[in-house]
Amino acid sequence: MQYLGDYKEDETVYFLWSTNDADGASVTRTADGTVSVYKDNGVSQSVAGVTDTEDFDSLTGIHACTIDLSADVFYATGADYAVVLSAATIDGQTVNAVLAHFSIENRFQEVDAVKISGSSTAADNVESVFLGTGHTDDVDLSARKLKLDCDTNVALEVLSSDDSAIKAVSSAATKHGMELAGNTTGAGLRASSGTSPNAAGIYADGTTYGIYAEGEYDIDADIHGTIDTVRDVINAVTATDVDNVKAVTDKLDDTLEDDGGTYRFTENALEEAPSGSGATAQQVWEYGTRALTDKAGFELAADQAVNVTKIGGDAQSATDLKDLADTGYDPSTHKVQGVVLTDTCTTNTDVRGTDDAATEAKQDIIDANLDLALADTDELQTNQGNWATATGFATGIKKNTALSNFHFVMYLLDGNTAATGKTITAERLIDDGTYSACANSPVEESDGTYRIDLAASDLNGDVITFKFTEEDCRTTILTVVTN
Repeated sequence: MQYLGDYKEDETVYFLWSTNDADGASVTRTADGTVSVYKDNGVSQSVAGVTDTEDFDSLTGIHACTIDLSADVFYATGADYAVVLSAATIDGQTVNAVLAHFSIENRFQEVDAVKISGSSTAADNVESVFLGTGHTDDVDLSARKLKLDCDTNVALEVLSSDDSAIKAVSSAATKHGMELAGNTTGAGLRASSGTSPNAAGIYADGTTYGIYAEGEYDIDADIHGTIDTVRDVINAVTATDVDNVKAVTDKLDDTLEDDGGTYRFTENALEEAPSGSGATAQQVWEYGTRALTDKAGFELAADQAVNVTKIGGDAQSATDLKDLADTGYDPSTHKVQGVVLTDTCTTNTDVRGTDDAATEAKQDIIDANLDLALADTDELQTNQGNWATATGFATGIKKNTALSNFHFVMYLLDGNTAATGKTITAERLIDDGTYSACANSPVEESDGTYRIDLAASDLNGDVITFKFTEEDCRTTILTVVTN
């Protein structure tokens, strides 16, 4: 068990631990068990944020444990914790063990600082600042940072009665005297004004830019006069001006109509349009709705309906096309250029073409080849067997017929090494009989391969099993079916 130390809130705990057998040798866990954390003296444990890595870095018996203290509210400041292994199996034994202890901000001691860097005056000055009595000397923070944070109240309040409360001056061209950044819900700087320019929330007076801002919403000017001008223009617009504009726009409701989302002048508005030297609204309407007789200057839309009265200047062609679309093609009345119809067709009964002599010569060659094929198949059936009954063909090992040079392989007892130089005993089992010695003895060929000449008596059966044995070898058994 080891004490790991006092950790800050939401830090991560890392440590290694080991498992050994009864003799002290490093071993891995047969069953991993569970690594959990107990708080103070409580009996409730948590596995939140716990990572258990077995055989860390491929080292047998060395395990890594990681605990993320930000994973759950179970890990709180001011508490002690114990890391415990439970229900693990190590070297055949069930093991429960305490692996480590740690605490979270529970070992800090209160200190009364009477000196800072050996100076009691420095300690007194810090005390006066936090007690509110103040410190009159300037404090150089040029090489230090000051972070002020507050959840609900003012993080920093600076008051001044005779000079600027905060004065920020930049000493470099690319740096800023003060930089303020807001977030999605709060401004980087919020200022409330008084009743005069000198009491403004922000008062900017410069020879170049009163306020210079770069961002999504920019200000780049001395805006005081600009805002006054805009305000004067807005104030000059009276209610009468607004009513006059509304009276004009109201008239549009009577002169426009909605045509599928597109507004157009109504027919009445066009008819009642004022007359002049040009065409009247009625004339425009009549011109736009007239029947067109001249194609010049017009193009048809892709889905525009067209009445075709001529094709190639011929009205009959248009008529024939209409009849074809309405009733289908009629050869007695409809004509197709380049097509000649006939009422009769010469019957061809032999389906051999018109050259009888050439066709008969080809047929004679085919007949001769068929006769040769038939003769060959008759010969095969006579010599090999009955093709109609599929019997009598000579295949495989023949029954009761001697067979020379029957090969087989022998292996040593390990089943992998070829057995060489061995005297093999050969036996055969015929049908439902018993094993008896073969007529001849096997002879070695090479590399564990042997051969035997089988006599007709060795093959006088339908199903025959051969057994080849030697005391240093694995038994080889082969079964054959005779024909």
